Formats: sequence, C-alpha cells, structure tokens
Amino acid sequence: MQPGIQPNGLFWTAQIHRRNFQMNRAGTKARLKVRNLPLSDSITFGGNAGLSASADITVDWETTGDPVQRGSGSDAASPEDQDAFLGMIADARCTARATAFRTGFSFRTNTLTSDGYYASLGTEQNGAFL
Repeated sequence: MQPGIQPNGLFWTAQIHRRNFQMNRAGTKARLKVRNLPLSDSITFGGNAGLSASADITVDWETTGDPVQRGSGSDAASPEDQDAFLGMIADARCTARATAFRTGFSFRTNTLTSDGYYASLGTEQNGAFL
C-alpha cells in the first residue's frame, strides 16, 4: 500500500498536516499520528490496479541521551556538501503501530520498536534556512 506516485515520480511519500507531528519543547519526545491516510493498494509492486485503502499510523520517539551537534553549516561546507547543515541530534528509542484497511483486507501490526536498530530525534536546518 502506498499513497500514490506523484507527477515528478516521487512515491512512498505522503504529505501530512503539521498537526500530525508534535515535539515537546525540550526536544526529548515526539509523536507522528495519522488517521485515515489515503493509500492505493496495487496488490503487486508497480501494478496498475490500484484499490482504495487507508492507514492509521502512530510513531513515538523518546531520546535516550543528550543531543550532539551535527553538520558543518554553510561556513565550513559548500552548499553541495552533505555536511552543509546544522543539527542537534540525540539517540532515541522509537515505537510504532500501524493498521491498514481496504475492501476485503486489513492488517494491524504488533508494537514495532527500534530495539536492535537505530533511531534519532532532533532538529536541523539546511538550504535557505542555514
């Protein structure tokens, strides 16, 4: 299931409203919560027969350490350099749950975690905002 293919070819990406993502003032906790996200289920990858579907998704992050400054900013890196950003990033633990629906089919995940993988939480600025 995916939100469709944009005219520029971008796929597996959906624009959400700002209210669907919240972070506390301290930057130590964040939540992404989306309900009834419109999707298309093509049954096979890249297939044409898209069936209307939707998903409910909740993702929570909580930092597990102090934030660390990342990036070099515009003074130390050219705009094309991958270090041309500034950020304060902390390691985090992430949990998620998702449910998806279409006619004749639905599924619900167990609670998913970043345990054994990697998650981070923070803020960054790049491009015109640097």
